[in-house]
Amino acid sequence: MSKSSKFFSLFAASSPALFVCWLVFVGTFARWEMLVGIGVALLAAAVICIVQHADNAHFRPTSQDVWQILYVPWLIFQETYAILLVGMRDLFGGRKAVSAFRLLRFEAGKAGDPRSTGRRALAVTYSTMAPNFIVMRINVRDGYLLFHQIQRGGIPKLLKNLGARA
Repeated sequence: MSKSSKFFSLFAASSPALFVCWLVFVGTFARWEMLVGIGVALLAAAVICIVQHADNAHFRPTSQDVWQILYVPWLIFQETYAILLVGMRDLFGGRKAVSAFRLLRFEAGKAGDPRSTGRRALAVTYSTMAPNFIVMRINVRDGYLLFHQIQRGGIPKLLKNLGARA
């Protein structure tokens, strides 16, 4: 099967499915919702096709990596508490927070490996859910993760499990 026929078949299969998802999301059959839904479904299907056929865009994390999401609620609670303390100290004229960009060793794997890509994507997604921890970049070639914290803290366990090395 040629590349263009694979692209078209993926587009043809995903467009109706995405339109049905739109209808379920809006919960109405109003004319304007239907027209907008068709446009959104076509645009989303085109994006799916572009990403699917892009180089290095395959995402296949291991189940162990996916299950690191169990640490996310604790991380959110912990980091929200840290931000709350910073806000309270700032409100009452206490010591200012020392915001910091930090560099961390990270086992990034190879650029074209779907498992490594999945692990990196999960590391960014899971850790950035917390309000005090924002991943800026993962340097695959040199094996570093750049992140920002408003209140300097430790490295989350889920990030260590996904490849961070302190």
